[in-house]
Amino acid sequence: MIQPYQIDRIFKRLTGLYQEMENDLIVQIAKYFKGDEPTDMYRWQLSRLEQMGGVRKDAIKIISEYSGKAPEEVTRAFRLVSVTALEDDEKRYQALARAGQNIPVPIGASPALEQILSATIHNAKNALNLTNTTALQASMRTYTDIVDRVYLETMTGVSSYQTAVRRGVIELADKGIQTVTYAGGRKTHVDVALRRNILTSSAQMVGGMQIQRAKEWGNNLVEVSSHADARPEHAEWQGKIYSLEGGTADYPNLAAATGYGTGEGLMGWNCRHVFYPYFEGLSEQTYTSYNEEEVEQAYEDSQTQRAMERDIRKWTRREMAAEALGDEDTAAGARAKIKEKHAEYQAFSKKAGRTPRTGRAIVHS
Repeated sequence: MIQPYQIDRIFKRLTGLYQEMENDLIVQIAKYFKGDEPTDMYRWQLSRLEQMGGVRKDAIKIISEYSGKAPEEVTRAFRLVSVTALEDDEKRYQALARAGQNIPVPIGASPALEQILSATIHNAKNALNLTNTTALQASMRTYTDIVDRVYLETMTGVSSYQTAVRRGVIELADKGIQTVTYAGGRKTHVDVALRRNILTSSAQMVGGMQIQRAKEWGNNLVEVSSHADARPEHAEWQGKIYSLEGGTADYPNLAAATGYGTGEGLMGWNCRHVFYPYFEGLSEQTYTSYNEEEVEQAYEDSQTQRAMERDIRKWTRREMAAEALGDEDTAAGARAKIKEKHAEYQAFSKKAGRTPRTGRAIVHS
């Protein structure tokens, strides 16, 4: 069994790379708009569009610098996750083996487990390649959007050149390099999309390997973890014991009851639940249930804390973009906001009884 926070730590190096990549792309784009107000906006627009080749070249260089380190890190991280995930389960099975259970092949000698791991690593590398491509496309699109906005606002008299540039760069910092569109047209930052993909892939890999190992040991029961800040639809099935195959009144089928295997269910998108072997007559149920009010309040607090962390990251990007633009007033204002938001975050976390992340962890989560 491996906890979500452990997976977070194992992949922190990889997700941190892509957040730094996004930040560098934002800074590089902002630098193209640094300078005094032009005398001819039509010529300015043409010159900026002529710079598209340079923008693309810079973006490719930044993306290559970070993504070149990624494949090796993907392999290392997924292998470490797989080992860590099965360690605790294997100890439980070994304890059962001492009671006379037949012992299957060691974890490292199981072809089925290696196949699950290899497929996950292969898919993750493909996802990285797609992320790199969409990050480049998004960078180019973002640059042209700022050029068009500044030109139109200045030519129509909506705002001065400097104001239009400042607004465009601040919007760039707030929105970031957006690469993935979700249901309803919602997009997200390149590092957030990558992190969600990686963590979901890890959870699904772990679940697949645990089920395979359970089959090899001849075990059919698992207990699902529980936590107070579970989303409401997951709170209904957390902390209970389930059958991997079939199902009974006492032990319902895992997939049917929890949605395991789907994005919305157990070990799906952003799910922090795990499961581990349970042996009838030998195991004691570990997890407890929470009342509805506890779950709702804890979940609300968790969402508030995550929103505050996103806000701190937004102001951090604003500071970097403003500095790249040479706008010290905006950068100073952003630094003051970062300090204020950190104080609010620490105060809320303490009041809610939640563990706050350190400043760097917030920026690189």
